[in-house]
Amino acid sequence: MKLIKSIKSSLKRRIKQVVCGASKAEDQRIFADYHALGSYEEPRARETAFITTDGREIPVYSDYRYRIKPGWKYFREMALLDQLCARGFGSEQDRQFLNAVAGSRTLTAELSTVRSRLNHLLIKYPELFIKQEIDNIQVPVLKPSAAEIESRVSSLAQYHRNILADLQARGIYSHSPGDRMLEIGFISGGYSIFAFERLGFKAFGVDNYYGGLTSQPPLPGYASEILGSRAGFHNGDITRRTPFEDNSFNLIFSASVLEHVQNLPAAFAELRRLLAPGGVMVHSYHPFYCENGGHALGILDSPWAHVRLNRDDYLRYVGQFRPYECPEAEHWIRDALNPTPMNMMQKCLTDAGLDIRHWKAGMSKPGLLGLEQDIIKEAMEQHEGITLHDLTCNNVFFAATSI
Repeated sequence: MKLIKSIKSSLKRRIKQVVCGASKAEDQRIFADYHALGSYEEPRARETAFITTDGREIPVYSDYRYRIKPGWKYFREMALLDQLCARGFGSEQDRQFLNAVAGSRTLTAELSTVRSRLNHLLIKYPELFIKQEIDNIQVPVLKPSAAEIESRVSSLAQYHRNILADLQARGIYSHSPGDRMLEIGFISGGYSIFAFERLGFKAFGVDNYYGGLTSQPPLPGYASEILGSRAGFHNGDITRRTPFEDNSFNLIFSASVLEHVQNLPAAFAELRRLLAPGGVMVHSYHPFYCENGGHALGILDSPWAHVRLNRDDYLRYVGQFRPYECPEAEHWIRDALNPTPMNMMQKCLTDAGLDIRHWKAGMSKPGLLGLEQDIIKEAMEQHEGITLHDLTCNNVFFAATSI
């Protein structure tokens, strides 16, 4: 256990300086969260170190990455075998094989070996799956039960209901039955869109089918049949002109999308075109610079390592230490991570003619206690313009309207 006593007081002062428009109550909440963090469990199993092009040493721990996020679940084959084992369709040998391939911090074998292992289960239980093709390879999706679909939709409907109530209380937006809404991204099932439909919206989704999909993902259609939904699902890229008329939607929503959009000015211009007068955009996203901001494939093997490196070193690191996750991880770093600081995100919004009506940034946990002075210094040297707030906030929620 390690407490960063030498920088605690300065960190608190600096946080207060960079919190964007926080109220007194929000300030109190932030510092209450800070004190509630308690201790930080420092990674201990050091394997080796990565040497940057400018000669710095970045430690590589075997007990860090998966504790932050189990990156092996990003790979569909791995996730599917894990789900089958959890449901009792896989054997103990299948589970042992899965654990061995997942390794302690990175995959230890080619994904083709996992597909081979899956084949006997796909053949034995064909009724469990929906067919899906990715990059010309069959990677089926496990069918959710009607009860699972209902549970997810009900939970998200309550989440959306709370958001709508908050927007109304703030005088930002008041929902009327029949309002049209658009959600950006739905390949994981479209459950959030069904939830909005349940709340009285005419609901639509748009997705660019990333990750090698060559046709509409199967889960939304399957769930639509179970629910009797009339929600519309469309292929489109929000950084280009989407297949909708001007002023089409009263509400535009996304969750965990903006951190992957490479051209934010183009995206916000298109969403501004789609937003009806009196409508609102509501987004939440996971900033790149927080401890787990590299997401499944981009979190490295020590705290904040992904922001201590420049882009070339970042790519060299995954090539050196994650041979079975390349080139997918390289593609992820190049094309699926958007390292936009919060102040620049706000500027993109205002430049697009949008008025930020509400902005809330949540502090990450374990947060500050693992954020050592050398990490802060190196991150700010590698990424000009970031603040301590970018490094410590793991979720941003905001609402914006047309000016």
